[in-house]
Amino acid sequence: AKEVFLKVREAAGTESADINDSWLNLAHCYVELEQYENAIKLYQNCLSKGNGAHDARILSYLARVHIKHGQPRMAYSALLRALHVNPADVALRFNIAVTLERMAIADLRRADHTSSEVSAAIAMLKDASAQFDELSKLRQDKPVYDPRISQAESRRCSDYLK
Repeated sequence: AKEVFLKVREAAGTESADINDSWLNLAHCYVELEQYENAIKLYQNCLSKGNGAHDARILSYLARVHIKHGQPRMAYSALLRALHVNPADVALRFNIAVTLERMAIADLRRADHTSSEVSAAIAMLKDASAQFDELSKLRQDKPVYDPRISQAESRRCSDYLK
């Protein structure tokens, strides 16, 4: 599939409106091949074209590859940008809370953390817990996540805070 999307990208040139679609598909292939740097470059390229900087979907893809590449802070940044574009998206809010939780836990597990890093991690856990609580109470017409998962994640954050 990667070779096909490379040929499509080549044939489309740089002026085609469909180029973003071929770049996105190629980036998805790179993610599956665990070639994260290539995927990140292509997603960023899509964001720089046309109205891409205001595409929450592409920003979500970028966040996903940053998580897979072990870069939760970069993922968090992309998710915040996506939420700015689409503030009503509860899936983004859920993913932000999960990312905050992951960053905080990773920071707390490091042996060389400073007291200010511990304080920041505690603040992230409190924020994540509050977001999970709020999300677990939302009524969704089309559920994008299970509210019980939000409740469990909130309890997990609280457990870390104890």
